[in-house]
Amino acid sequence: MTAKRGVFLAGFALAATSGTSALAQTPISPAALERTVLEDYCVSCHNDSRLTGGLSLERIDLSRLAANAEDSEVWEKVVRKLRTRAMPPPGRQRPSEQEYESVATCVETVLDAAAAAAPNPGRRPAVHRLNRAEYTNAIRDLFALEVDGTVLLGSARDVEFKTLHDPERMPGQRSMTLDWPCVEGLRLDEARHPLTTLATGVYGQDLPNQNGAPIRLVVPWQYGSKSIKSIVSMTFMEQEPDCTWKRAAPNEYGFYANVNPEVDHPRWSQAQEWRLGEPGRRETLLFNGYVDQVAGLYAGMDLRVNY
Repeated sequence: MTAKRGVFLAGFALAATSGTSALAQTPISPAALERTVLEDYCVSCHNDSRLTGGLSLERIDLSRLAANAEDSEVWEKVVRKLRTRAMPPPGRQRPSEQEYESVATCVETVLDAAAAAAPNPGRRPAVHRLNRAEYTNAIRDLFALEVDGTVLLGSARDVEFKTLHDPERMPGQRSMTLDWPCVEGLRLDEARHPLTTLATGVYGQDLPNQNGAPIRLVVPWQYGSKSIKSIVSMTFMEQEPDCTWKRAAPNEYGFYANVNPEVDHPRWSQAQEWRLGEPGRRETLLFNGYVDQVAGLYAGMDLRVNY
């Protein structure tokens, strides 16, 4: 007997009062409990003759569930009806709340034990690998992004992201600070990493314009310049993308932009950082603290050269 069922049996006996059923007056074993409730309240409709709702409870036996696994589906229906108080229907004599809870708990315990003893995950759906056209259409329909799918499954090694170019809505693009639209890129293994995210929201809300709506890139182990905003296209490429910040200041911004405290920016040290909400500075961690997750992407590379 499990601890769960032991607690249930110990607490099941109820004081006899006028108007209570015989079930509530005497302690009863789980095996007899469910049968008694079914006989008193359910079988009059759900039997082999009437088959109300296409369901018969006349012959099923919870104590034999292990030998009759096909009955599991019937017992799952019974539990759902008991938990929602949908059986018996309104207007018919109904069990007490204690009886509802006790029978449902008893059935769930037996179902859980049977499932643990003989797991049956069912048929796993086949994995369908998208072809170029399907992938292109899926990205367009999901994210409203135009993706060049003709190079997919080919020799592409990088992916280029391009931001929206709309000086009317983005007045900052009228300046000559950068060569607009903004372009960023990742190697495909970086783009496929589980930490790399195409974000459409922040703090449980839709992404606001100033944060890069409708969709932006988030690469947490790299500097913020890699997390391009307001993406409108992705292109898979055989060569390294010509990234905006690297093109604008190649001595300051490399393609990888990995957080590396041992490589200083030409105009300041990156060995320490100051996090919002903290009183002082702390040591900057390699890869922003994600060494265990991403260091393998750069194995064998000189991180002072490939910065």
